[in-house]
Amino acid sequence: MIKSDNVGLMLDIGSFHVGDPYKQIEQTVKYAVSWQVKEKVFTNDVESLTDIPRVMQIIKKSGYCGFVPIETLGKGNEKEWVKDMLQRVQAAKK
Repeated sequence: MIKSDNVGLMLDIGSFHVGDPYKQIEQTVKYAVSWQVKEKVFTNDVESLTDIPRVMQIIKKSGYCGFVPIETLGKGNEKEWVKDMLQRVQAAKK
């Protein structure tokens, strides 16, 4: 681990492919200085929609207070994917 206030983890929740991604997010959240919240996660390499309320709860519990970038990679109308993802995140942060 690099001991520096200028180095931290950009926590990309789509990077976990083996095991429970939510447990892995909880294990790494303390190193996060930024996020990449995606509309889908992998559990043992099986893709499913992200449980946005669960991710937002993890973020809140960690004390993180910066921006939470979202990324959509779904096929089809990207404007609809972004609109849906943004609505899900906004609903979960209330």
